[in-house]
Amino acid sequence: MYGIELSLLIQKILDFVEARMVIVESNLSAVVGTAFAANLMITPGSHTELASMTSCDVQLLGSKKIHLASKSTPAAREDSIKGDPSGNIGICIRVEVLKKIEKLLKPHPVRLPTPLPIPSDASQSKKTRVGRRLRKNRERYAMTDIRNLANKIHFGVPEESSLDGGLGAADYGMLLFLIVREDGNPMDGGASIETGLSTCRFVIARNAKETDSGIYPYIVQRRDTQEIFAQPVDPDEVVGYFDIIKEPMDFGTIRAKLQEGMYTSLDQFQVRLQI
Repeated sequence: MYGIELSLLIQKILDFVEARMVIVESNLSAVVGTAFAANLMITPGSHTELASMTSCDVQLLGSKKIHLASKSTPAAREDSIKGDPSGNIGICIRVEVLKKIEKLLKPHPVRLPTPLPIPSDASQSKKTRVGRRLRKNRERYAMTDIRNLANKIHFGVPEESSLDGGLGAADYGMLLFLIVREDGNPMDGGASIETGLSTCRFVIARNAKETDSGIYPYIVQRRDTQEIFAQPVDPDEVVGYFDIIKEPMDFGTIRAKLQEGMYTSLDQFQVRLQI
């Protein structure tokens, strides 16, 4: 009962102070409103006490917004000395606070992706090494069209092979596919897989000396599992081995001689591979 009466009396006092705030605290009322200004002034005790407080202390009274707390104290000080009874200073402060709030509510600018820098021309770079030996080494290990086709497979088309397990033909990739396609369909009397494989070997051997010197011995030795070069030949198992082969030579020696240009013709290179 007494608590209800006490709250009613406090509310009457607040209503009376709020009604007089436009006259007593015109600038503060223009900034935060008459109701909030009345509660803000009653808490410290008088408008003189409110004017002597700092903005950080005003936040403890209930004004938790930093912009309102920092602008309430100048308006209260202006009202304590009766500097501007019309409240124009408070109106200007309120407009300034609203501009700050509007700026804070704006969305952050979209951060655009940074474009990539223009790639520098390697041919004009000063750090590019030059020289006859370096150019020759680059040409030796450069990616050629034949090797590029051999490394690719045709998408959506199953690999056909004359070997068990799909070996051999799949290693020639698009090169075998293009050769069989140009020669015709095997079902229509065109080229067969075996013919395509032999053509692949011939094309690679023909371009071995000029463009891709190391691919043919590698494919013959490592990929073609039905040829005699798939496994090393034991001289004891071949009758008259040394009578037939006068100069035994491994694939490493053949590859080295091919890179050095010691084979003057394609027939000489093929004969060396066949022995």
